[in-house]
Amino acid sequence: MSWDLKCYVSTCDICQKVKPQWHTSVGLQHLLHPIPIPAHPFEVVSMDFIPELPTSQGYDNVLVIVDKLTKYAIFIPTTTTVTEEETAGLFFEHIIKAFRIP
Repeated sequence: MSWDLKCYVSTCDICQKVKPQWHTSVGLQHLLHPIPIPAHPFEVVSMDFIPELPTSQGYDNVLVIVDKLTKYAIFIPTTTTVTEEETAGLFFEHIIKAFRIP
């Protein structure tokens, strides 16, 4: 039955025109590059917020900074109303002073 099905599909004009493509297009292969591995700890970091947590000692938000090489994470308590300038200050106090500029 499998052989009959393959023969039918291979000779059917409609099946050949609408069959899905199983390979990637040639143009997309040139756009994909591996992410380079950092040479030193805290050369590249990622940052994100964990918002709307239960209030503890006046904080209801956590700024998470993760080193891309070592996966070392720093959790900085803050509030959901923190501004860009305040976030930059937290980054300066907890990362740049301790580890240098990424």
